[in-house]
Amino acid sequence: MMHFGKVIGSGHCANVYEYRKNYVLKLFHKHIDPKVAQYEFDASHEINKLGIRTPAVYDLVKVGSQQGIIFQKIRGLTLIEDVSKSPFKLITHVKCSAQLFESVHQLSTMGLASFKEQLADRINQTILLTPSEKKMIINYLSTLEDGNDLCHGDFHFGNIMIAENNLHIIDWGGVARGPKIADLTLAIIQFQVSSIANNIPLYLKIVIILFRKLIIHTFIEAYCKENPHLTTKELKREIQRWRLPIASSRLISCNYIERKSLLKIISIEIKKQKNKQS
Repeated sequence: MMHFGKVIGSGHCANVYEYRKNYVLKLFHKHIDPKVAQYEFDASHEINKLGIRTPAVYDLVKVGSQQGIIFQKIRGLTLIEDVSKSPFKLITHVKCSAQLFESVHQLSTMGLASFKEQLADRINQTILLTPSEKKMIINYLSTLEDGNDLCHGDFHFGNIMIAENNLHIIDWGGVARGPKIADLTLAIIQFQVSSIANNIPLYLKIVIILFRKLIIHTFIEAYCKENPHLTTKELKREIQRWRLPIASSRLISCNYIERKSLLKIISIEIKKQKNKQS
């Protein structure tokens, strides 16, 4: 029988446990389709080949009725943990993470799932939208451009680790190929609506909530500086086009606080679409 240690991370699909000295075990919840673990295992190998700083992937295992993946253990802190210890690093980390994100989007791939198809599937799964709303949103999604840019699918401070003065990206379970603007919109919306983690100091939560707009603007500005063909104004306009399907796709993996914010965004964007059609 496989023995593993304490939980060091948890999410919608899996928990991450300490495993031996230099490894971690990502153990998927019982209700998660085994294909999800297989996809992340295969995709993680592809990501490693691209030269991105990310944990090495070693084995796909079964623990009872659950699927698991054994990864290299990165010895460091997530950016949210590091900011909790050193709040003055917040803006620096915002800028560095934006630069890192843009470098990921410079890479192309053909061997991954379609980001647009993933979005459509998630929209179909939610019970928080009516069938007619889902149909309208998916039809709108079909009119948006596709692409082969490398899309992380869940880029945020909790999935970026700092170790030996380098940034490492973890948790590639939502990785796909698609238009980078869709992946960027997802990162922005997650920061805009996400409830702040309970394990950070209260004063830092308040600072982040009060200055969310400034932080998001700083992130977009830093992202644009890495790409001379983009301006902040243009990028914000592009993000606006993707807000409806991206926000809708997040409804299957959000808490109550986030749900209210997402539904507000969706309601506003649906009205805009209806006004355009009338």
